[in-house]
Amino acid sequence: MISSILLLFFGIILPSQERLLAQTNMIYPFSIYDQEVCNGELVDFTGFVHVLSRMHVDGAGNKHCKLHFNAKGEGIGKTTGASYLFVDGDNESVYFDDSKIITFQQSFKLIGKGQVSSGHMHIKMTFVINGKGVDVLDITHDKVKCN
Repeated sequence: MISSILLLFFGIILPSQERLLAQTNMIYPFSIYDQEVCNGELVDFTGFVHVLSRMHVDGAGNKHCKLHFNAKGEGIGKTTGASYLFVDGDNESVYFDDSKIITFQQSFKLIGKGQVSSGHMHIKMTFVINGKGVDVLDITHDKVKCN
């Protein structure tokens, strides 16, 4: 008891546990048009990215964001009608000040059905993080890498 009073009297405060600032749970649909896949065919993809975020501030005042996101989608070849699926997820952790724009490069396994080649689709996701939550600014594709 006396040690607690002395700590308060001299202004020495031990760091407290994390405090939740905000939590978001959002689904962002997206479309990627005319993506060339392994056989040279152009494919239109549609899907979504599900983003779950939790922003905390620690006892020292540092802001921290933990992100979990997963993506799921499908595409149909414009020439052959071949079907493609992609599914993936990831976890990220970021420290931020008042606001931060971050970009993740992500590779999703691209599964071709039947005789169609499989590979990996690389996409870029840009987020803005602030004390109120996370918002997706942009989702773009980069390339497909064949197996």
